[in-house]
Amino acid sequence: NLVETADDYVHVGSFGCIASPVAWFFACFFLIPAYIVVRKRLQNEKQTDAQLDLFRRGLAHCTGIDGNGHPNEQQRPQKSSELFHIFSVLYTARGVIAGGVLLSLAGVEHHQVVGTGFQLALGLPERRLFGLIHLFGAVGGGSVSDCCKVVSAQAKVDEDLWELENTKHTRPTAFIPLGTIVTVFGTGSEMNNGAVITHEEKKIKGALWGAQADFAFLDPTYTLSVPMKQVISGAFDTLSHAMETYFGKPDENNLSDDINEAVMRSVIRNIRVLLTDKDNYEARSELTWASAMAENGILKIGKVTDFQCHMIEHQLGAYTNCNHGAGLAVIHPVLYRHLLPANTARFARFAQNVWGIDPAGKSELKLAQAGVEALAAFIKEIGMPTTFAELGVPADTDLKAVADSTVLTGGCCKKLSREELLDILNECK
Repeated sequence: NLVETADDYVHVGSFGCIASPVAWFFACFFLIPAYIVVRKRLQNEKQTDAQLDLFRRGLAHCTGIDGNGHPNEQQRPQKSSELFHIFSVLYTARGVIAGGVLLSLAGVEHHQVVGTGFQLALGLPERRLFGLIHLFGAVGGGSVSDCCKVVSAQAKVDEDLWELENTKHTRPTAFIPLGTIVTVFGTGSEMNNGAVITHEEKKIKGALWGAQADFAFLDPTYTLSVPMKQVISGAFDTLSHAMETYFGKPDENNLSDDINEAVMRSVIRNIRVLLTDKDNYEARSELTWASAMAENGILKIGKVTDFQCHMIEHQLGAYTNCNHGAGLAVIHPVLYRHLLPANTARFARFAQNVWGIDPAGKSELKLAQAGVEALAAFIKEIGMPTTFAELGVPADTDLKAVADSTVLTGGCCKKLSREELLDILNECK
């Protein structure tokens, strides 16, 4: 019932990252025998043909070798620079490492979700097999990391994790170890134990608490094969995290907000660098670091965060499966136009210290409004959608249902009513 729906490659249980020549050696002498071992396990355990097919297709897609070990030139990767993320399940029994689904990032136009979170995370979904797994490796962005966090926790409890946390309000305390290798920066998911998961039946996209990663690798070069659309979307998510913290309470000047302003300026500057030089290592490095800073807790010291925009976008995503960062880009300016009158001083500071707007000759209100419009102009400048229509949200989406199911936070400036929330959604069309 738990499905991660963000636009992100779900390399759940990934382990390793190798260049093509090494991949061929690894495939011939390790993955093919390992695949045969796992296939026999699956067949002996009466697994479904669909699971076997997922295994075969993933193997064939990235190695050009079909599920029976025969070369398939039509599917053979053509670029020696392609990176392969090896989906593997590690077995303690007899020290066997079973290679699983391989997926390639190179040349992919859009990130895709493959299967459901739990099915893909294991490939072998029986509860008893959890005991044979001693490490989960998440290679990808926030969707991957979040899914692995939850699966790691679910492995150690007998009841459904969603019900445990949302009905009994109890959090898990034991986990299968987890490591992450970030290939899509933005969420900062590797910095905490929170996960955003969609319950498709309930149409709720919300928080679950799972494993904290035991280790995390943040190498900007791993982001180079990710489509630029996703890179910019992720970077905007970082900016959103920073803004949602910055506009939280208290409003008084503090060191956390001073650091936050520097993070926001850095994100804005380095997104612009990537728009003209997409392979710029320094810019990608700064955005990777900013993503971590926005969610490692430092900016939140002494703050009560709001994250109302995230709550709205999560429910929009639950109903439409829209891209997370792009959804935030549409909602933020509209939301802030509604919140601005309740705290013009904070928005005026945002305009001056983050966007560099000269306050000369402007009232506090005009300065605050200029800051919000600078944000809106930046979103358009970097090619992000500015309306639901541009985002691809269907015109018949039940926005009232979205508004009625959105979590209402305490409010960074004021607490929204359901009616005003619906107005905001309608203005985003």
